[in-house]
Amino acid sequence: TGRVRVSCEADAATVYVAVRGDGEVGVRIVAREPRDGRVRWWRELPEREAGALRSTGPVLVHRAGNRLTALRATTGAVAWERTLPGTWSLEAAGGCLLVADDLRFHALDPSSGRQLWARLRGPAPGGPVPGARPLHLVDGRNLYALDRDTGRGLWRFALGTPAGRLLVEGGTVYAAAHRPVQGGLVFALDARTGAVRWQRAVIRGEPAQGALELLGLRPEGLYVKAARGGRRGLLGRESGPFVAVLEPATGKPRRQWEHPGLGGGDALVIGDRLVLCAPALAGYDLP
Repeated sequence: TGRVRVSCEADAATVYVAVRGDGEVGVRIVAREPRDGRVRWWRELPEREAGALRSTGPVLVHRAGNRLTALRATTGAVAWERTLPGTWSLEAAGGCLLVADDLRFHALDPSSGRQLWARLRGPAPGGPVPGARPLHLVDGRNLYALDRDTGRGLWRFALGTPAGRLLVEGGTVYAAAHRPVQGGLVFALDARTGAVRWQRAVIRGEPAQGALELLGLRPEGLYVKAARGGRRGLLGRESGPFVAVLEPATGKPRRQWEHPGLGGGDALVIGDRLVLCAPALAGYDLP
């Protein structure tokens, strides 16, 4: 048997797992209960690469190459399919699917795949607008806020090298990034204006590739995964991979939980559980 590649995504009630064997055609998408791993449904897709999963509202979207397949979150039935030209990326934000090609951002309705609007990438934002509903995305080394209804740019913040996806909750945008000298940072920004509320270094002296990821926000803390550990102490010794729990209002560290499985695959926060996808799918009480 060859190597099996696994990636995970989750919403408030479900863990989605994409499984593909090296050299094989086809990806299996499995929806599981977060507490006990019970399978709700599964669906085979005839893709030649594992692709990426994005959960948004009523659908789970799988991207492979320039092909999108939306599955109904409750049953796994195919809701719609769409093929897009050129090179592009996919994110879910503000109840939209955001597709970026070389020139434009495109917002799609997740229920139907219908295009809502398209805007050129790059122009300077015009500033906050009263009554606007901002949606947030990372493009290159910048974090942008766009008007949910029109795509108009509202503000821009220079992150550095972004790490993982954003979390938006209670009028605050949380983002992780790497900057030279400063290391791996977590930022909290005002969702409407982009003003910095706080920033906190989680890893010092770590390479910029894939070390940090925001897992989830709960009343007791903001959960941040550090997949490669980092240097600490007077001798600069390396720690193992860990989850840091930060105070959401201030960024102050509350506690830290180390586990070797954090370095080998995806991790998800669902309800009161921390789910690790490697070396096997397993759930733990939140640290």
